[in-house]
Amino acid sequence: MKSIAVLLFAIHSASTQPQVARDLSNQGLEAYDRHDYATAERLDRSAIAQWQALGADYAPHLGVTRMNLGLALSMQGRRTEALNEFQQSVALLRGALGVHKIQTLISMNMLAGLDLMLGDDASAQRLVDEALPIAREIDPAGIQSSRALVAQACLYLRNKHFEEALALADEAIRIATKAAGEESIDTALAYGAAGEVHRSAGRPERALPLYRRARAIYEKVYGPEDPRVASVLSQEALVLIDDHKLALADQQLKRSRAILDHSCPACAVERWNYESALGLLRTQQGKYAEADRLFTRLLSAQEAAQPEPVADLAATLNALAFVRRKEHLFADADRLTNRAAALSFR
Repeated sequence: MKSIAVLLFAIHSASTQPQVARDLSNQGLEAYDRHDYATAERLDRSAIAQWQALGADYAPHLGVTRMNLGLALSMQGRRTEALNEFQQSVALLRGALGVHKIQTLISMNMLAGLDLMLGDDASAQRLVDEALPIAREIDPAGIQSSRALVAQACLYLRNKHFEEALALADEAIRIATKAAGEESIDTALAYGAAGEVHRSAGRPERALPLYRRARAIYEKVYGPEDPRVASVLSQEALVLIDDHKLALADQQLKRSRAILDHSCPACAVERWNYESALGLLRTQQGKYAEADRLFTRLLSAQEAAQPEPVADLAATLNALAFVRRKEHLFADADRLTNRAAALSFR
Protein backbone atom coordinates (compact mmCIF):
# COMPACT_ATOMS: atom_id res chain seq x y z
CA MET A 1 0.00 0.00 0.00
CA LYS A 2 2.81 2.40 0.82
CA SER A 3 4.45 1.92 -2.58
CA ILE A 4 1.12 2.70 -4.22
CA ALA A 5 0.79 5.78 -2.06
CA VAL A 6 4.10 7.10 -3.37
CA LEU A 7 2.91 6.57 -6.93
CA LEU A 8 -0.52 8.04 -6.40
CA PHE A 9 0.66 11.21 -4.76
CA ALA A 10 3.54 11.85 -7.13
CA ILE A 11 1.38 14.13 -9.27
CA HIS A 12 2.88 17.36 -7.99
CA SER A 13 6.28 17.59 -6.34
CA ALA A 14 6.36 17.53 -2.57
CA SER A 15 7.60 21.11 -2.50
CA THR A 16 4.41 22.36 -4.16
CA GLN A 17 1.93 20.05 -2.48
CA PRO A 18 0.22 21.70 0.52
CA GLN A 19 1.72 20.16 3.61
CA VAL A 20 -1.42 19.76 5.72
CA ALA A 21 -3.40 17.92 3.05
CA ARG A 22 -0.46 15.72 2.15
CA ASP A 23 0.22 14.81 5.78
CA LEU A 24 -3.41 13.94 6.42
CA SER A 25 -3.52 11.78 3.29
CA ASN A 26 -0.35 9.93 4.20
CA GLN A 27 -1.49 9.44 7.80
CA GLY A 28 -4.73 7.98 6.46
CA LEU A 29 -2.76 5.49 4.37
CA GLU A 30 -0.66 4.54 7.38
CA ALA A 31 -3.81 3.95 9.46
CA TYR A 32 -5.22 1.77 6.67
CA ASP A 33 -1.99 -0.24 6.53
CA ARG A 34 -2.29 -1.05 10.25
CA HIS A 35 -5.96 -1.98 9.72
CA ASP A 36 -7.29 0.97 11.73
CA TYR A 37 -10.02 1.73 9.26
CA ALA A 38 -12.02 4.13 11.45
CA THR A 39 -8.97 6.33 11.92
CA ALA A 40 -8.18 6.10 8.22
CA GLU A 41 -11.71 7.27 7.46
CA ARG A 42 -11.40 10.26 9.78
CA LEU A 43 -8.06 11.31 8.33
CA ASP A 44 -9.21 10.84 4.74
CA ARG A 45 -12.27 12.99 5.35
CA SER A 46 -10.08 15.73 6.80
CA ALA A 47 -7.73 15.49 3.82
CA ILE A 48 -10.66 15.67 1.40
CA ALA A 49 -11.79 18.92 2.99
CA GLN A 50 -8.29 20.32 2.51
CA TRP A 51 -8.04 19.22 -1.12
CA GLN A 52 -11.48 20.63 -1.89
CA ALA A 53 -10.48 23.99 -0.44
CA LEU A 54 -7.46 24.10 -2.74
CA GLY A 55 -9.59 24.05 -5.89
CA ALA A 56 -9.62 22.34 -9.27
CA ASP A 57 -5.83 22.12 -9.62
CA TYR A 58 -5.84 19.48 -6.90
CA ALA A 59 -8.61 17.32 -8.40
CA PRO A 60 -6.22 14.35 -8.85
CA HIS A 61 -5.30 14.43 -5.17
CA LEU A 62 -8.96 14.68 -4.23
CA GLY A 63 -9.77 11.73 -6.49
CA VAL A 64 -7.08 9.56 -4.95
CA THR A 65 -8.10 10.45 -1.40
CA ARG A 66 -11.73 9.65 -2.17
CA MET A 67 -10.56 6.26 -3.38
CA ASN A 68 -8.65 5.75 -0.13
CA LEU A 69 -11.76 6.74 1.82
CA GLY A 70 -13.76 4.22 -0.19
CA LEU A 71 -11.32 1.51 0.83
CA ALA A 72 -11.58 2.45 4.51
CA LEU A 73 -15.38 2.46 4.36
CA SER A 74 -15.51 -0.83 2.49
CA MET A 75 -13.36 -2.54 5.10
CA GLN A 76 -15.86 -1.42 7.74
CA GLY A 77 -18.65 -3.07 5.75
CA ARG A 78 -20.14 0.27 4.63
CA ARG A 79 -20.22 -0.65 0.95
CA THR A 80 -22.95 1.75 -0.21
CA GLU A 81 -20.97 4.70 1.14
CA ALA A 82 -17.79 3.25 -0.36
CA LEU A 83 -19.48 2.92 -3.74
CA ASN A 84 -20.25 6.65 -3.78
CA GLU A 85 -16.61 7.50 -2.97
CA PHE A 86 -15.25 5.20 -5.67
CA GLN A 87 -17.66 6.64 -8.23
CA GLN A 88 -16.56 10.17 -7.37
CA SER A 89 -12.92 9.09 -7.47
CA VAL A 90 -13.23 7.64 -10.97
CA ALA A 91 -15.04 10.74 -12.22
CA LEU A 92 -12.45 13.10 -10.75
CA LEU A 93 -9.44 11.15 -12.01
CA ARG A 94 -10.97 10.53 -15.42
CA GLY A 95 -11.64 14.25 -15.81
CA ALA A 96 -8.31 15.45 -14.45
CA LEU A 97 -5.89 12.85 -15.81
CA GLY A 98 -7.74 10.87 -18.49
CA VAL A 99 -8.24 7.13 -18.57
CA HIS A 100 -4.70 6.16 -19.58
CA LYS A 101 -3.11 7.13 -16.27
CA ILE A 102 -2.37 4.51 -13.65
CA GLN A 103 -4.22 6.44 -10.94
CA THR A 104 -7.44 6.35 -12.98
CA LEU A 105 -6.97 2.67 -13.79
CA ILE A 106 -6.50 1.79 -10.12
CA SER A 107 -9.71 3.60 -9.23
CA MET A 108 -11.65 1.96 -12.06
CA ASN A 109 -10.53 -1.49 -10.93
CA MET A 110 -11.52 -0.70 -7.34
CA LEU A 111 -14.97 0.39 -8.45
CA ALA A 112 -15.42 -2.66 -10.67
CA GLY A 113 -14.48 -4.94 -7.79
CA LEU A 114 -17.02 -3.33 -5.50
CA ASP A 115 -19.71 -3.47 -8.19
CA LEU A 116 -19.06 -7.19 -8.48
CA MET A 117 -19.28 -7.64 -4.72
CA LEU A 118 -22.61 -5.81 -4.64
CA GLY A 119 -23.98 -7.77 -7.60
CA ASP A 120 -24.09 -4.91 -10.10
CA ASP A 121 -22.67 -6.93 -12.97
CA ALA A 122 -23.75 -4.48 -15.67
CA SER A 123 -21.80 -1.62 -14.12
CA ALA A 124 -18.80 -3.87 -13.49
CA GLN A 125 -18.83 -5.05 -17.10
CA ARG A 126 -18.81 -1.50 -18.46
CA LEU A 127 -15.80 -0.66 -16.31
CA VAL A 128 -13.91 -3.85 -17.15
CA ASP A 129 -14.57 -3.44 -20.88
CA GLU A 130 -12.76 -0.12 -20.64
CA ALA A 131 -10.16 -0.95 -18.01
CA LEU A 132 -8.81 -4.28 -19.25
CA PRO A 133 -7.51 -3.04 -22.63
CA ILE A 134 -5.96 0.00 -20.90
CA ALA A 135 -4.34 -2.23 -18.28
CA ARG A 136 -2.87 -4.47 -20.97
CA GLU A 137 -1.46 -1.35 -22.61
CA ILE A 138 -0.03 0.63 -19.68
CA ASP A 139 0.47 -2.07 -17.01
CA PRO A 140 0.67 -5.37 -18.93
CA ALA A 141 2.79 -7.17 -16.35
CA GLY A 142 1.45 -5.34 -13.30
CA ILE A 143 -1.22 -5.81 -10.69
CA GLN A 144 -3.75 -3.61 -12.47
CA SER A 145 -3.84 -6.11 -15.33
CA SER A 146 -4.22 -8.88 -12.77
CA ARG A 147 -7.12 -7.09 -11.09
CA ALA A 148 -8.92 -6.39 -14.35
CA LEU A 149 -8.46 -10.02 -15.41
CA VAL A 150 -9.91 -11.25 -12.11
CA ALA A 151 -12.93 -9.00 -12.57
CA GLN A 152 -13.51 -10.25 -16.11
CA ALA A 153 -13.08 -13.84 -14.93
CA CYS A 154 -15.78 -13.28 -12.30
CA LEU A 155 -18.11 -11.85 -14.93
CA TYR A 156 -17.54 -14.85 -17.21
CA LEU A 157 -18.19 -17.11 -14.22
CA ARG A 158 -21.51 -15.41 -13.49
CA ASN A 159 -22.55 -16.39 -17.04
CA LYS A 160 -21.21 -19.95 -16.59
CA HIS A 161 -18.44 -19.49 -19.15
CA PHE A 162 -16.12 -21.63 -17.07
CA GLU A 163 -13.22 -22.21 -19.43
CA GLU A 164 -12.96 -18.54 -20.43
CA ALA A 165 -13.12 -17.57 -16.76
CA LEU A 166 -10.42 -20.07 -15.79
CA ALA A 167 -8.05 -18.91 -18.53
CA LEU A 168 -8.28 -15.33 -17.27
CA ALA A 169 -7.95 -16.32 -13.60
CA ASP A 170 -4.87 -18.41 -14.38
CA GLU A 171 -3.36 -15.49 -16.31
CA ALA A 172 -4.08 -13.22 -13.34
CA ILE A 173 -2.27 -15.66 -11.02
CA ARG A 174 0.81 -15.65 -13.25
CA ILE A 175 0.90 -11.85 -13.49
CA ALA A 176 0.23 -11.22 -9.80
CA THR A 177 2.84 -13.76 -8.69
CA LYS A 178 5.53 -12.16 -10.86
CA ALA A 179 4.51 -8.56 -10.16
CA ALA A 180 3.79 -8.70 -6.43
CA GLY A 181 5.00 -12.06 -5.17
CA GLU A 182 3.49 -15.36 -4.14
CA GLU A 183 2.21 -13.94 -0.85
CA SER A 184 0.57 -10.75 -2.13
CA ILE A 185 -3.09 -9.90 -1.73
CA ASP A 186 -3.49 -9.73 -5.52
CA THR A 187 -2.16 -13.26 -5.83
CA ALA A 188 -4.65 -14.32 -3.15
CA LEU A 189 -7.45 -12.59 -5.05
CA ALA A 190 -6.52 -14.45 -8.23
CA TYR A 191 -6.24 -17.79 -6.41
CA GLY A 192 -9.70 -17.23 -4.95
CA ALA A 193 -11.17 -16.46 -8.36
CA ALA A 194 -9.63 -19.59 -9.87
CA GLY A 195 -10.92 -21.64 -6.95
CA GLU A 196 -14.43 -20.32 -7.45
CA VAL A 197 -14.32 -21.24 -11.15
CA HIS A 198 -13.29 -24.81 -10.35
CA ARG A 199 -15.94 -25.14 -7.61
CA SER A 200 -18.69 -23.80 -9.84
CA ALA A 201 -17.58 -26.08 -12.69
CA GLY A 202 -17.81 -29.13 -10.44
CA ARG A 203 -14.10 -29.63 -9.78
CA PRO A 204 -13.93 -29.40 -5.96
CA GLU A 205 -10.63 -31.27 -5.73
CA ARG A 206 -9.00 -28.44 -7.68
CA ALA A 207 -10.91 -25.65 -5.92
CA LEU A 208 -10.02 -26.44 -2.32
CA PRO A 209 -6.20 -26.09 -2.61
CA LEU A 210 -6.63 -22.72 -4.33
CA TYR A 211 -8.98 -21.47 -1.62
CA ARG A 212 -6.54 -22.60 1.04
CA ARG A 213 -3.66 -20.80 -0.66
CA ALA A 214 -5.72 -17.62 -0.81
CA ARG A 215 -6.73 -17.93 2.84
CA ALA A 216 -3.14 -18.53 3.98
CA ILE A 217 -2.05 -15.32 2.25
CA TYR A 218 -4.88 -13.28 3.76
CA GLU A 219 -4.13 -14.68 7.21
CA LYS A 220 -0.45 -13.78 6.87
CA VAL A 221 -1.02 -10.28 5.45
CA TYR A 222 -4.12 -9.19 7.37
CA GLY A 223 -4.30 -11.59 10.30
CA PRO A 224 -6.65 -14.50 11.08
CA GLU A 225 -9.57 -12.24 12.04
CA ASP A 226 -9.90 -10.40 8.72
CA PRO A 227 -13.26 -10.49 6.85
CA ARG A 228 -11.48 -11.78 3.73
CA VAL A 229 -10.52 -14.86 5.73
CA ALA A 230 -14.17 -15.32 6.69
CA SER A 231 -15.21 -15.16 3.03
CA VAL A 232 -12.74 -17.82 1.95
CA LEU A 233 -13.77 -20.06 4.86
CA SER A 234 -17.36 -19.90 3.60
CA GLN A 235 -16.19 -20.83 0.10
CA GLU A 236 -14.17 -23.74 1.48
CA ALA A 237 -17.25 -24.90 3.36
CA LEU A 238 -19.20 -25.10 0.10
CA VAL A 239 -16.59 -27.49 -1.30
CA LEU A 240 -16.73 -29.60 1.86
CA ILE A 241 -20.54 -29.70 1.70
CA ASP A 242 -20.40 -30.93 -1.89
CA ASP A 243 -17.93 -33.59 -0.75
CA HIS A 244 -20.30 -34.58 2.11
CA LYS A 245 -17.75 -33.59 4.76
CA LEU A 246 -20.42 -31.90 6.78
CA ALA A 247 -18.69 -31.82 10.16
CA LEU A 248 -15.65 -30.08 8.65
CA ALA A 249 -17.90 -27.64 6.81
CA ASP A 250 -19.67 -26.83 10.06
CA GLN A 251 -16.32 -26.04 11.71
CA GLN A 252 -15.32 -23.72 8.88
CA LEU A 253 -18.61 -21.86 9.05
CA LYS A 254 -18.45 -21.45 12.82
CA ARG A 255 -15.05 -19.82 12.41
CA SER A 256 -16.33 -17.64 9.57
CA ARG A 257 -19.17 -16.34 11.69
CA ALA A 258 -16.91 -15.71 14.68
CA ILE A 259 -14.58 -13.61 12.51
CA LEU A 260 -17.44 -11.53 11.12
CA ASP A 261 -19.01 -11.02 14.55
CA HIS A 262 -15.66 -9.83 15.89
CA SER A 263 -14.14 -7.90 13.00
CA CYS A 264 -16.92 -6.64 10.76
CA PRO A 265 -20.51 -7.00 11.96
CA ALA A 266 -21.62 -4.67 9.15
CA CYS A 267 -20.03 -6.77 6.36
CA ALA A 268 -23.32 -7.74 4.73
CA VAL A 269 -21.98 -9.53 1.66
CA GLU A 270 -19.64 -11.72 3.69
CA ARG A 271 -22.52 -12.56 6.02
CA TRP A 272 -24.72 -13.42 3.05
CA ASN A 273 -22.05 -15.86 1.87
CA TYR A 274 -21.83 -17.39 5.32
CA GLU A 275 -25.61 -17.73 5.74
CA SER A 276 -26.01 -19.17 2.24
CA ALA A 277 -23.38 -21.81 2.94
CA LEU A 278 -24.90 -22.56 6.35
CA GLY A 279 -28.34 -22.91 4.75
CA LEU A 280 -26.93 -25.41 2.26
CA LEU A 281 -25.26 -27.30 5.10
CA ARG A 282 -28.50 -27.50 7.07
CA THR A 283 -30.28 -28.69 3.93
CA GLN A 284 -27.74 -31.49 3.48
CA GLN A 285 -28.20 -32.40 7.15
CA GLY A 286 -31.96 -32.63 6.64
CA LYS A 287 -32.61 -29.72 9.01
CA TYR A 288 -35.14 -28.13 6.68
CA ALA A 289 -36.86 -25.82 9.15
CA GLU A 290 -33.56 -24.18 10.07
CA ALA A 291 -32.51 -23.99 6.41
CA ASP A 292 -35.85 -22.36 5.60
CA ARG A 293 -35.30 -19.71 8.27
CA LEU A 294 -31.79 -19.01 7.03
CA PHE A 295 -32.74 -18.68 3.37
CA THR A 296 -35.85 -16.65 4.15
CA ARG A 297 -33.83 -14.16 6.18
CA LEU A 298 -31.12 -14.05 3.51
CA LEU A 299 -33.69 -13.47 0.79
CA SER A 300 -35.16 -10.53 2.68
CA ALA A 301 -31.72 -8.95 3.12
CA GLN A 302 -30.84 -9.37 -0.54
CA GLU A 303 -34.18 -7.96 -1.68
CA ALA A 304 -33.56 -4.85 0.40
CA ALA A 305 -30.03 -4.32 -0.94
CA GLN A 306 -29.23 -1.61 -3.46
CA PRO A 307 -28.08 -2.37 -6.06
CA GLU A 308 -30.02 -5.64 -6.00
CA PRO A 309 -27.62 -8.63 -6.29
CA VAL A 310 -29.47 -10.45 -9.06
CA ALA A 311 -27.25 -13.54 -9.31
CA ASP A 312 -27.15 -14.05 -5.54
CA LEU A 313 -30.88 -13.43 -5.28
CA ALA A 314 -31.61 -16.10 -7.89
CA ALA A 315 -29.40 -18.61 -6.10
CA THR A 316 -31.18 -17.94 -2.80
CA LEU A 317 -34.60 -18.30 -4.41
CA ASN A 318 -33.63 -21.67 -5.89
CA ALA A 319 -32.14 -22.87 -2.61
CA LEU A 320 -35.26 -21.86 -0.70
CA ALA A 321 -37.46 -23.52 -3.34
CA PHE A 322 -35.57 -26.79 -2.85
CA VAL A 323 -36.16 -26.61 0.91
CA ARG A 324 -39.84 -25.78 0.49
CA ARG A 325 -40.27 -28.87 -1.67
CA LYS A 326 -38.70 -30.94 1.08
CA GLU A 327 -41.25 -29.36 3.42
CA HIS A 328 -44.02 -30.33 0.95
CA LEU A 329 -44.80 -26.65 0.26
CA PHE A 330 -45.00 -27.23 -3.47
CA ALA A 331 -46.91 -24.10 -4.49
CA ASP A 332 -44.42 -21.90 -2.65
CA ALA A 333 -41.55 -23.79 -4.23
CA ASP A 334 -42.93 -23.32 -7.74
CA ARG A 335 -43.44 -19.60 -7.13
CA LEU A 336 -39.85 -19.20 -5.95
CA THR A 337 -38.46 -21.20 -8.88
CA ASN A 338 -40.42 -19.14 -11.39
CA ARG A 339 -39.20 -15.93 -9.82
CA ALA A 340 -35.58 -17.13 -9.99
CA ALA A 341 -36.03 -18.02 -13.65
CA ALA A 342 -37.46 -14.58 -14.41
CA LEU A 343 -34.34 -12.93 -12.97
CA SER A 344 -32.19 -14.61 -15.60
CA PHE A 345 -33.96 -12.59 -18.32
CA ARG A 346 -33.10 -9.20 -16.83
